[in-house]
This record gives sequence, structure tokens and C-alpha cells, in this order.
Amino acid sequence: MGIFKKLSDYDYNVVPFTANKTYTYKGNNSGSGIYWLEGWDIGIETFSPNATSTFIPSSYRSDSFTEPTNSFTEETDQYHFKRTVYNSINQLYYKFAKEPAKSSGPNRIKTFPYYGETLGERGLKYQERFLGSNSVVISVPQQTYGNKIKKGSVRLVDSTNNITLYDDGYGNLYDDTVESGSAVSDTGLVGWWTFDDKDTYWNSFCTASTPCTEVKDFSLSGISSTISGTPNFVSENISSSAGLYFGGSDNVTGTKISESVDFPYHIVDKQMNIRAVSFWFTGSTGEMIHLNTSELFDTASNSNHSWKIELNEGYVKWNTVIRSGSFSGQTYSSTLSTNNASYSASGLHHCVCQINEGIKEMYIDGVKQVSESIIFTEYTKKKNSEDVIVEIPHLVKPHLMKMDNFRFGGSGSNGYTGSLDEVRFYNRTLGSDEISTLHIHPSGKNFVGNVFYSQGLVTMTSREQKYKNAFRDQENCSIRYKGDVTIYEHEVTCTINKGEFSHTMNRSARRNLDSNSEFVLSALTGSSFAPYVTTVGLYDDEYNLIAVGKLSEPLQNDPDVEITVVVRWDA
Repeated sequence: MGIFKKLSDYDYNVVPFTANKTYTYKGNNSGSGIYWLEGWDIGIETFSPNATSTFIPSSYRSDSFTEPTNSFTEETDQYHFKRTVYNSINQLYYKFAKEPAKSSGPNRIKTFPYYGETLGERGLKYQERFLGSNSVVISVPQQTYGNKIKKGSVRLVDSTNNITLYDDGYGNLYDDTVESGSAVSDTGLVGWWTFDDKDTYWNSFCTASTPCTEVKDFSLSGISSTISGTPNFVSENISSSAGLYFGGSDNVTGTKISESVDFPYHIVDKQMNIRAVSFWFTGSTGEMIHLNTSELFDTASNSNHSWKIELNEGYVKWNTVIRSGSFSGQTYSSTLSTNNASYSASGLHHCVCQINEGIKEMYIDGVKQVSESIIFTEYTKKKNSEDVIVEIPHLVKPHLMKMDNFRFGGSGSNGYTGSLDEVRFYNRTLGSDEISTLHIHPSGKNFVGNVFYSQGLVTMTSREQKYKNAFRDQENCSIRYKGDVTIYEHEVTCTINKGEFSHTMNRSARRNLDSNSEFVLSALTGSSFAPYVTTVGLYDDEYNLIAVGKLSEPLQNDPDVEITVVVRWDA
């Protein structure tokens, strides 16, 4: 028979499947088609009908318009470019994030339990996407480098600022340096002032200061407050988007909503309603935070129990007035101070003051600096078996009355000159991992942006100071991800019926090894001869070779057995 056999349409099949390919690009690989963009919400824009140009107020910093991927354009062009980038992602992904009617829509995304607490379905919880007044947007062209980005495969590196970000597989971008903990949890968080009520990433463009007229408690307590003086929102050297600057005569004072509303007690141990205070500070001197049982904030009176944390000649000092022992009429005053005076006007620092069981602890920048025991030993007189009166010692843990009042910043001679940020009150103690988390990541949230896998967009939206200038030096930035690539597997079924392909053209079967000879060796002329199949060739209708399939081992073609060979290749 002939050496060829025609295949039918039923012998040919194409099966698509998805594979993943890893791509890595630096920010300055402009020819790759992957662009690193900046989006800005300027806030104030001047337009008029039929205008040929846009007026940009002189109060805006011109250096903020630097666009590495578009540096040859004029400032006004860059302005429009950044504005377009910002408005595009805001409209598509972030605009309706805070509207209750949209909470179940595309802006409501699941997060993995990065802080180790089981929340909701299989440990996942929901959070809203957030977009401040600026962002970094990385655009990955789809179809060119994969159909879409594989979930959980993104890694962003900014070697200039030593930042590495990953995606969690649920559309969130997180910082790899944030340690595990539960500081982001609302458990025991009875007061939380982020001082982000004004977005100073927008306001910092302006030459005038941004006055504070109100601040919000973002905890579940929702305690109200009163502003005294003229504190200002600032962004310089503050841990997150904004901080609150006190000029010596400014303060924020807490007021009760009603007589029945105060800081909730701990669910188990109701001896203390406030156990830990966490905050960021930078300043020179004065009273930073004051908790008190009295609205007068009078620590001189023995009837007023209080915490007062102040900055004095470079030392951080924590004064407490608590009940001594079992008798409510007795109080005990204690002062805990750092061992060095390096915290006066020396930059931004994180502080945690807490009473852990019977130990006062003070942490500065995530490290325990000082501690002391405030457990009291009391003696009870009792007759022993020999009818002799003896004193039996027992330990009494500290006891605090309800501290319904708070004040940020002092008054009079105790006025504070400096800034506060991310103030948190807990009715429980914090673990070392939580304190480390609050120090490393002051907002308590590890998510700093989002990944939109199908659209090929990665956004870095955090307004924290750490990320203020991140991913701007594009030569030292890179993105690595896996792209889903569709591969088509071609499958051809080659059936050899009984008696087909029973001869060979191999020269070793010819007389004198002559490939042109029509005579085969006499030993191969019998009916029992069965050649071996080593190669299958596929040809088009014009006999052009289009594919070659090599068998891993020679296959003997028995004339009494039907053989099927399947040839597969990817394209």
C-alpha cells in the first residue's frame, strides 16, 4: 500500500487550555508597553466654555507634576495627564466604594486573614477599596503579556525605598514587611482617632495651613470631641495621610454623648476600662494625652484617677493615679519615664503605654523601654491554729475607676507643641506582635493598594508617609507577575489498520544498503515481517510536511493488530 494515509476531519481536534508564564519588567522598560503612571486629584480646577487652556493656581507645587513616563510634555499637559489617570481609575473602581448602596458591588472585596483572626467566611472579611488624592498606576497590556494577571502572583519592588508589595489573591496589595498580628481588629478598640479627617496630600499643595474644626473617633464607640484653640492638620513627618499639630494652646477634649456612654469595660476584667494607649508623636514639650475620671483633668486630687502622657525635656513620661489596694479611698501615684532624652524634636516616634496585668509598660518605636510593677501587697490579720494573730500577705492588682474623659494636647503651662497621629485606646493589653505592627504600619492596615487582574491594572493608593514617594524612581522599580496564557493543544489520531504500513523504506532493508534499490532483503519478504514505527509525519493536502511526531520507543507494526498513534503539539 502507499506510504501516506488521508485523515478525516474526525481525526483532528483542538483543545484550548490556560497556562501561566512569569513576566518581570523594570519601570523604565518603556518599550515593553507596561506603563508606570501617576494619578492626581488636584481638587481645584478652573475651566470655562471654549477655553484653550486651564489655569493652574500658583499655590500648587510645580514639582509634583513630574511625570517620568511623559517628562517631555509641558506642565499643563502633565496636569491633564495625571488628572485623566486619576479620574479614570476613580470612576471605574473607587468612586462608589463608600456608598452603602454599592457595598455589595465591585468595590466590596474580600481580604485574607493576614492578621491571624478568623473573620467571617473561612477567615475572610470584606473591606472597601480606598483611593486618596493620588496614586501610582501600573498598566499591563492584556493579550500582549497574558490574557489576565494570575491571582496571588504580583510582586512590586521599589529598591530605592526598600519596599516590596505582594497581592493576596483577592485584589489587595499588601506590604511584605508588616508582621502578623491582630492590631487591625476592632477587638478592644474603644477609641481611634486617625486625624485623616482632612486629606493633606491634597491640602499640602496649598501654602496656607488647614485648620481643624472636628475630628472623628473611628472606633465602634464613636466618642464625640470638642476642639479648643486652632490645631492644624499637617502632613510633614506624620505617619499617615494627616496628623494634628498643637501649637501650645490647642487641644481636643472628649465629651460624653450621654451619662450612660463611656469607654466600654473589658468584657472579662472590669477593673480597668482603658488598658493600652497607642499613638505617634513628634514635638518638643508638653502634655500629649490625658485620660481622667474628671472633666477638670485635675491630677492633684486623690479622688481623680488618671493617665497623663507627656514630653518633658526630651523624656517621655507617663504619670498614673490609680486606686491603691482594696480601699477605694486610697490612691497611688506612679511615674514611668524613658531612660534617655532623645525624643524632643527628634522626628517621628511611636509610643505604647499599657498596664499588662500588674505591670506598667512603655514601648517606644516597637521596643519596650521601661516597666515597673504596680501590684500591691496587703496583709490580712488572722489567728492561726495556735490562736496567735498573724499577718497573711496577698497581692492586689491595680484598679482604675471609669475614665470617661480624654484630652489630646494640654492647657496652660502644660500645653503641647508638636503633632499627634493614629491615637488608639484599647480596653485590653496589646501583644508584642501587635505593638510591632502598629509601629511598622501605623494605620494598622496592611493593604496599600489593589490589583485588578482581568483589566491588567495595579494601583498603589496608600497615603501613609512611608509610601509618599514610593514607586517614583522607576529605574529602581520592578513588577513581576504571572500572566494567564491560552495555549491550543492540537491532537491528531493516526489509526493504522491491520496490514497497513507493512513495509519500510529504510536503506538497511535494501540489498547492498542501496536506498534506491527496489529489492528488499530476502529475510524481509515473508508474511511474518513487521516493521517498526519510529516517526509519524503529518502533511497537508499538498504533501508539505507540517509536523513530525517522534516515538519515545520503536513500535512494531504487527500486521494482525490495529494500532492507534496520537500526535499532540501546542501552539
